[in-house]
Amino acid sequence: MRMAIATLQEKTARNFQGGIYLAELMTPRDASQITRYLRQIIILEIGLEGQERLLNAKVRVIDAGGLDCPVLLCLAAVGVGHIGIIDFDEIDISNLQRQVLFTEDNVGKSKVNCAAAKR
Repeated sequence: MRMAIATLQEKTARNFQGGIYLAELMTPRDASQITRYLRQIIILEIGLEGQERLLNAKVRVIDAGGLDCPVLLCLAAVGVGHIGIIDFDEIDISNLQRQVLFTEDNVGKSKVNCAAAKR
């Protein structure tokens, strides 16, 4: 597997073709994820195995406040497959400058429901 990733990295560095070289290494179900996560996959410390682990990972975040909103965005962006949010609060307009996941349209609504709708 490491040899395949190293070869992939060399080919990608020479001639990036939107993940064509990965197509042989991943199943068709995963083909749509190849291009999305290619920049992570070509990092030796992550590779195909690491990205697959991220896609299968389950993370719970307690609170969806000012510090947690960017964390939730980053977890989703790197491909964490299952993100659970525990928060019983509603969105307040005075928190929007810190809670970047939400907008004025979300004021008064459940943080968890609004965050889940961002898929």
